[in-house]
Amino acid sequence: MTLGQTFKFYCYQTESMRNKIAKGFAVLYELSYGEKINVSPRRLTQAYDHIKDFRNICAHEERLYCARVSPGHDISVVDALSDLQLVLPKNEAALLTNDILDLLASIGEDMREADFSRLVTSMGAEHLPGLKERRNVPRTSLEARVAQPA
Repeated sequence: MTLGQTFKFYCYQTESMRNKIAKGFAVLYELSYGEKINVSPRRLTQAYDHIKDFRNICAHEERLYCARVSPGHDISVVDALSDLQLVLPKNEAALLTNDILDLLASIGEDMREADFSRLVTSMGAEHLPGLKERRNVPRTSLEARVAQPA
Protein backbone atom coordinates (compact mmCIF):
# COMPACT_ATOMS: atom_id res chain seq x y z
CA MET A 1 0.00 0.00 0.00
CA THR A 2 1.09 3.55 -0.61
CA LEU A 3 1.47 6.00 2.25
CA GLY A 4 -1.79 7.69 1.28
CA GLN A 5 -3.63 4.36 1.12
CA THR A 6 -2.23 3.37 4.52
CA PHE A 7 -3.36 6.68 5.98
CA LYS A 8 -6.88 6.32 4.57
CA PHE A 9 -7.06 2.69 5.70
CA TYR A 10 -6.16 3.75 9.24
CA CYS A 11 -8.72 6.59 9.20
CA TYR A 12 -11.51 4.23 8.08
CA GLN A 13 -10.93 1.83 10.98
CA THR A 14 -13.25 1.79 13.95
CA GLU A 15 -12.30 3.91 16.94
CA SER A 16 -11.53 0.73 18.86
CA MET A 17 -9.12 -0.46 16.16
CA ARG A 18 -7.42 2.97 15.89
CA ASN A 19 -6.90 2.84 19.67
CA LYS A 20 -5.26 -0.59 19.38
CA ILE A 21 -3.03 0.59 16.53
CA ALA A 22 -2.00 3.72 18.46
CA LYS A 23 -1.18 1.61 21.53
CA GLY A 24 0.87 -0.67 19.28
CA PHE A 25 2.91 2.30 18.09
CA ALA A 26 3.42 3.37 21.73
CA VAL A 27 4.80 -0.10 22.51
CA LEU A 28 7.09 -0.04 19.46
CA TYR A 29 8.30 3.43 20.45
CA GLU A 30 9.14 2.25 23.96
CA LEU A 31 11.03 -0.77 22.60
CA SER A 32 13.05 1.37 20.21
CA TYR A 33 13.58 4.55 22.23
CA GLY A 34 13.55 3.08 25.75
CA GLU A 35 10.98 5.63 26.84
CA LYS A 36 7.28 5.20 27.46
CA ILE A 37 4.94 7.62 25.67
CA ASN A 38 1.22 7.84 25.11
CA VAL A 39 0.24 7.79 21.44
CA SER A 40 -3.41 8.70 20.95
CA PRO A 41 -5.28 7.89 17.74
CA ARG A 42 -5.62 11.64 17.17
CA ARG A 43 -1.85 12.16 17.49
CA LEU A 44 -1.14 9.27 15.13
CA THR A 45 -3.64 10.68 12.62
CA GLN A 46 -1.93 14.09 12.80
CA ALA A 47 1.50 12.50 12.35
CA TYR A 48 0.40 10.50 9.31
CA ASP A 49 -1.29 13.56 7.85
CA HIS A 50 1.86 15.69 8.22
CA ILE A 51 4.12 12.93 6.83
CA LYS A 52 1.75 12.45 3.87
CA ASP A 53 1.66 16.17 3.14
CA PHE A 54 5.46 16.48 3.15
CA ARG A 55 5.75 13.37 0.99
CA ASN A 56 3.41 15.01 -1.53
CA ILE A 57 5.46 18.21 -1.48
CA CYS A 58 8.57 16.19 -2.35
CA ALA A 59 6.77 14.12 -5.00
CA HIS A 60 5.61 17.27 -6.79
CA GLU A 61 9.05 18.88 -6.63
CA GLU A 62 7.91 21.80 -4.53
CA ARG A 63 10.14 23.65 -2.06
CA LEU A 64 10.42 21.52 1.03
CA TYR A 65 12.66 23.74 3.13
CA CYS A 66 10.08 26.49 3.70
CA ALA A 67 6.92 24.39 3.43
CA ARG A 68 4.33 24.42 6.17
CA VAL A 69 1.47 21.95 6.45
CA SER A 70 -1.63 21.32 8.58
CA PRO A 71 -4.75 23.44 8.56
CA GLY A 72 -2.90 26.22 10.41
CA HIS A 73 0.20 25.94 8.18
CA ASP A 74 2.32 25.73 11.31
CA ILE A 75 4.09 22.37 10.87
CA SER A 76 7.62 22.61 9.43
CA VAL A 77 9.79 19.92 7.90
CA VAL A 78 11.62 19.61 11.23
CA ASP A 79 8.30 19.14 13.02
CA ALA A 80 7.68 16.26 10.61
CA LEU A 81 10.87 14.62 11.92
CA SER A 82 9.15 14.41 15.32
CA ASP A 83 6.15 12.83 13.63
CA LEU A 84 8.41 10.30 11.94
CA GLN A 85 9.86 9.35 15.32
CA LEU A 86 6.43 7.98 16.24
CA VAL A 87 6.49 5.51 13.36
CA LEU A 88 10.20 4.84 12.70
CA PRO A 89 12.66 2.90 14.82
CA LYS A 90 15.17 5.10 16.64
CA ASN A 91 18.09 4.13 14.39
CA GLU A 92 16.18 5.00 11.20
CA ALA A 93 14.97 8.34 12.61
CA ALA A 94 18.55 9.14 13.68
CA LEU A 95 19.91 8.31 10.21
CA LEU A 96 17.33 10.57 8.59
CA THR A 97 18.08 13.42 11.00
CA ASN A 98 21.84 13.00 10.46
CA ASP A 99 21.39 13.07 6.68
CA ILE A 100 19.38 16.29 6.93
CA LEU A 101 21.98 17.85 9.23
CA ASP A 102 24.80 16.87 6.86
CA LEU A 103 22.97 18.27 3.85
CA LEU A 104 22.19 21.51 5.66
CA ALA A 105 25.79 21.88 6.75
CA SER A 106 27.00 21.22 3.21
CA ILE A 107 24.57 23.76 1.73
CA GLY A 108 25.55 26.24 4.42
CA GLU A 109 29.15 26.25 3.26
CA ASP A 110 28.07 28.07 0.09
CA MET A 111 25.83 30.57 1.84
CA ARG A 112 26.35 33.78 3.73
CA GLU A 113 25.65 33.40 7.45
CA ALA A 114 22.52 35.58 7.32
CA ASP A 115 21.06 33.59 4.41
CA PHE A 116 21.87 30.29 6.07
CA SER A 117 20.25 31.48 9.28
CA ARG A 118 17.06 32.40 7.37
CA LEU A 119 17.05 28.98 5.67
CA VAL A 120 17.47 27.12 8.95
CA THR A 121 14.78 29.23 10.62
CA SER A 122 12.35 28.71 7.73
CA MET A 123 12.79 24.97 8.18
CA GLY A 124 12.30 25.15 11.92
CA ALA A 125 15.79 23.65 12.27
CA GLU A 126 17.46 26.32 14.39
CA HIS A 127 17.30 24.06 17.47
CA LEU A 128 18.42 20.79 15.87
CA PRO A 129 21.31 19.49 17.96
CA GLY A 130 24.61 19.31 16.11
CA LEU A 131 23.83 21.68 13.25
CA LYS A 132 26.23 24.43 14.30
CA GLU A 133 29.04 21.95 14.90
CA ARG A 134 28.56 20.29 11.50
CA ARG A 135 28.61 23.61 9.72
CA ASN A 136 32.24 23.99 10.78
CA VAL A 137 33.28 20.56 9.43
CA PRO A 138 35.32 20.69 6.19
CA ARG A 139 33.18 20.03 3.13
CA THR A 140 35.14 16.96 1.96
CA SER A 141 34.40 15.26 5.28
CA LEU A 142 30.67 15.97 4.93
CA GLU A 143 30.57 14.82 1.32
CA ALA A 144 32.17 11.53 2.31
CA ARG A 145 29.51 11.02 5.03
CA VAL A 146 26.63 11.88 2.71
CA ALA A 147 27.98 9.55 -0.01
CA GLN A 148 28.25 6.56 2.36
CA PRO A 149 25.61 3.91 1.67
CA ALA A 150 23.06 3.40 4.44
